[in-house]
Amino acid sequence: MPRNCILRAEYGYQGIVMTDWVTPMTGDARSAHRDSQAQYVAAAGGDLFMPGNKGDYDNLLQGIDSGAVTLEQVKINASRVVRTVRALTQE
Repeated sequence: MPRNCILRAEYGYQGIVMTDWVTPMTGDARSAHRDSQAQYVAAAGGDLFMPGNKGDYDNLLQGIDSGAVTLEQVKINASRVVRTVRALTQE
């Protein structure tokens, strides 16, 4: 079960969950975000991993291959992003 189930199940949050721009900190041994990877963000229920690049895409595919995140979870995350964008563009 995704780690953000409190946000969604208990509080009924329907929007997207996006990371902060942690990429510059991922290589810094002192950073709390040094192990941030797209596959783990997606597995935890995060919808957008910012800023996002080809390495993040490749990491997500590796996560699907290894079982760290399921393709179904990625589809759920992507559908929330699409639904949110559609809602914002129709206002």
